[in-house]
Amino acid sequence: MEDLTMDERRRQSEMRALAAERRMQQAAAEAQSDVTGSSGSESNVQTVDSLKWKPVPQETMCEALAVIFGKGNINKSVLSQWSSQGLEFCSGAPGMLHLLVQEHGGPCGVLAPVQAFVLKHLIFSSHFNGDLCATNSEDILRALKGALCETIWRAGDYKSACLFRARSGGGSQLKSALERVPGDSCAIDEIVPSCFGPDTFEMKSFRSRAGLLSELETLCANTTFSTDLGVLLVLLSMVLSRGVGALVADRDDSGQPLVTSPFGHASQEIVNLFLVGKAVSNVFDGNMEMGGDIQLKGIPSKAQVGFLTLLESLNYMKVGRFLKEPEYPIWVMGSESHYTVLYCLDKTVQEESKRVRREKEVRQSFDAHDKSGGGGFV
Repeated sequence: MEDLTMDERRRQSEMRALAAERRMQQAAAEAQSDVTGSSGSESNVQTVDSLKWKPVPQETMCEALAVIFGKGNINKSVLSQWSSQGLEFCSGAPGMLHLLVQEHGGPCGVLAPVQAFVLKHLIFSSHFNGDLCATNSEDILRALKGALCETIWRAGDYKSACLFRARSGGGSQLKSALERVPGDSCAIDEIVPSCFGPDTFEMKSFRSRAGLLSELETLCANTTFSTDLGVLLVLLSMVLSRGVGALVADRDDSGQPLVTSPFGHASQEIVNLFLVGKAVSNVFDGNMEMGGDIQLKGIPSKAQVGFLTLLESLNYMKVGRFLKEPEYPIWVMGSESHYTVLYCLDKTVQEESKRVRREKEVRQSFDAHDKSGGGGFV
């Protein structure tokens, strides 16, 4: 009887998640209708033949890397650490095969969200037997494929997607080219021809989720993302799936790169891009009007995987309900300098009493008229 109850709960969870994803699709279509077509790189993605891989145009690569790292005075060590981190799972410790390993500082802003969605596809799937320590390589590969497909397809507003891959020897070729660049810093337009040229990277676009999933199955099986360029390939795929123009429009301050100097840490916008498909700068619900045509952009709708941060306890930021109360009991957790993941195997951990729900509804109704950002004034 207990097993039947657990199966029923899992089916109900999957139905709620599907309904939430459909709501997100509808919201994304409405919000994005006037943004597409605002960037040259977006048009490059649109015209790539979806039947085969093609070299990445230099202009497209320059635009994508400029958004990620900035246009000039980029620390070579930052480029090196972001091109030396793959999506590699722990292989040396029993019971930890499902955990991603971080080798360098900075890319945790990509690793943590990917880890969170891998856990979602492991725990809340029909294949899960209740014990994460018993997962095998086949389960993990399936979960990674599902996690990447979900995040990349969402970044493309559930309409299109773009994947990056490195050609054979691309990783070593990139490292050798970086070593030949003089000085400790460089500009994007100076290094793209030698380090990120068309003989190093390829791209492929998709118009269906099924096609994207099929290609990801191939890439995950041949360990494309576990190489040193894995994290960078995933981030480039997310940026180009979103479109440089749309991504710039998502942000409050597009003058700053997504990877911050001088240590190469991932910004909150990278985390949000993976969590909700938009590179918004804040973690509160919706947008906040500041007056004078100034608007701060937040989380548009309830997320599948949530976000919590130590900085909220220090009153540096406020996380809204869309991230605090996600569809699944999995959260990316942020501190001053690192991201990790918190999760639970049982969705009932998020259940609340009738009184608590009523209090939240009252507060939400008040906040809808409070334009002070939580100051308590209507």
